[in-house]
Amino acid sequence: MTSLRGLITSYQEEQRNNHFEVAELILRHQESFANIGVVSSTTSGWKIISKSLGRGTYVNVYQADEDGFRVEIGVTRNQDGGNEIVDAYEASLKDLLGEDEVSRNSTRDVSFWCETEELLVEKWAELTGV
Repeated sequence: MTSLRGLITSYQEEQRNNHFEVAELILRHQESFANIGVVSSTTSGWKIISKSLGRGTYVNVYQADEDGFRVEIGVTRNQDGGNEIVDAYEASLKDLLGEDEVSRNSTRDVSFWCETEELLVEKWAELTGV
């Protein structure tokens, strides 16, 4: 039983601490993340959601992995003209980042990857107007 407890403890210590990870990211870049609406973290990941940018539009950042951070621009489902808003964001992002760098996830959101924390902070500030 002692060896089983040791295995469980060892496994738990090797896991990412998503709660601290997202808090530390925000604290390192307090000025850039001044317009956060929601921060959510679980044992399997984290995300940051901006305050509304108007017309039900939000910027979401999802936990980093080997490829970087996923940044998503989305419009709430009850927003009139939401598809057109996302169409405009998609076109602007493709002009800015390149055609292959932007993914349309649904009629209400579009996303792209940031490979580094520095690029993430820069793009967050550009998109949210900080």
